Amino acid sequence: MGIELRRARSDDKPRILEISSQIWEGNDYVPFIVDDWLSDAGGEFVMALLDGLLVGFAHRTYLAPGYAWLEGIRTDPAHRGTGAAKEITRHFLEAVREERADRVGLSTHVENEASIHIIRLSEFEEVARFTNLGGEKTTSAWSAARPSDRVCEVPLAEAVQFVRRSQSLKIGRGFVPHGWTFYPFDRAPEGALRGAPHLLGVREGRRLLGLLAGGYPRQGDMYPIHFLEGSEEAVEILVRHALHLAGSCRTVDLMAPGGGNDLGLFAALTQLGLKPWVKTTPDVFVFERAP
Repeated sequence: MGIELRRARSDDKPRILEISSQIWEGNDYVPFIVDDWLSDAGGEFVMALLDGLLVGFAHRTYLAPGYAWLEGIRTDPAHRGTGAAKEITRHFLEAVREERADRVGLSTHVENEASIHIIRLSEFEEVARFTNLGGEKTTSAWSAARPSDRVCEVPLAEAVQFVRRSQSLKIGRGFVPHGWTFYPFDRAPEGALRGAPHLLGVREGRRLLGLLAGGYPRQGDMYPIHFLEGSEEAVEILVRHALHLAGSCRTVDLMAPGGGNDLGLFAALTQLGLKPWVKTTPDVFVFERAP
């Protein structure tokens, strides 16, 4: 009997969490967003079953009109090689083709060789690279976290214009990350930033010297920084302030465009306790294809 697919149900959650607990040494992001996926009426959360046993799952949604996003493709390590991920990917591509999407995107990690193999077999092409930087709460970044009266809230429209002119957007090939989801900025500029609870800036007069977009409505124990650019001083002020806002979070996470130091901020971020999670950089790849 081959792989069978069906939509997720609420009673699948324990098995979803069981599989997720075996991913990334128990640090998978899926537990923090599984309820959102289960209630996502505009997307599709699919389960892969082998002889009645749930062995894999994935979610798809739309980040902008016509732009589909595939995410969270997971297979129980004990059932890898069964074709679950490949079958889900095939199903999703058929679905978005029927819905007349014109582009499909996804992301993966350099160490996920099995996933990269399936992605390339499915004729996705690499379009951007990022470096995943992070730090635990024991690092200097957290011990030095403090609010600054130089930090101000930045209106969404002004933040959009700052990002539009930024080197980060150029190096990131037009993508703004929200964790492992990468928004095509030109298709939905405001949507790419609207999900960040914190849009923070440092000014000199009316001029914006730096911008940080960070946080999740449901961030779990990790504080994500989606966008960060500015002068070295502004970046340091913004990161310290954001970590103060992060409160009880255990880690901070940043997807830096390119190889991690393409913006020349690597030294400043390292001083603040943020460093690449793995030695291979860049380590996060964004792929796209036409349906």
